[in-house]
Amino acid sequence: MARTYLVTGSASGIGYATMVYLREQGHRVITLDLHDADVVADLATPQGRDAAVAGVASLAGETLDAVVACAGTAVMTGLTMRVNYFGTIALLEGVRPLLAAAAAPRVVVISSIGVVFSAIDAAVEACLDGDEEAAVTAARERTPGGSHAASAAHTEHLCEHKRQTLRFVLAQSLRVR
Repeated sequence: MARTYLVTGSASGIGYATMVYLREQGHRVITLDLHDADVVADLATPQGRDAAVAGVASLAGETLDAVVACAGTAVMTGLTMRVNYFGTIALLEGVRPLLAAAAAPRVVVISSIGVVFSAIDAAVEACLDGDEEAAVTAARERTPGGSHAASAAHTEHLCEHKRQTLRFVLAQSLRVR
């Protein structure tokens, strides 16, 4: 049975490979990226996130079977926090109603190797509090030239956010991986 997938970061890397594989398997894939995608949007900004959700909703119709969230950046700056964490969370929250309407919804979030590095506690706390500016500031102050600590922070808080929201997601009958 063909399913409808959303793949973010689909213009290159893991996202592109995932999109190709899913299409080869006969699935419908809605792509989202900064360029060369069905939905062209910047997950680093609130306006881009809103545009992404609206674009996906327009193309998906009433249901979305799965999301494979691959969009991210390895630039160790505030951009990492904006795209890799806040962009991912906002997108998933925005398409949650479409997923909830599907018979067997799935979500896969691709993370980075940053989890093996030491995280920035202030950035983790700010992310969990939903304070994007504080998270970006903490990352910039701790990593002025850019380092893996910013990547570790976004990865750690993405994992923690996933843990904290797991009960709600399960109540919505969504599977999170």
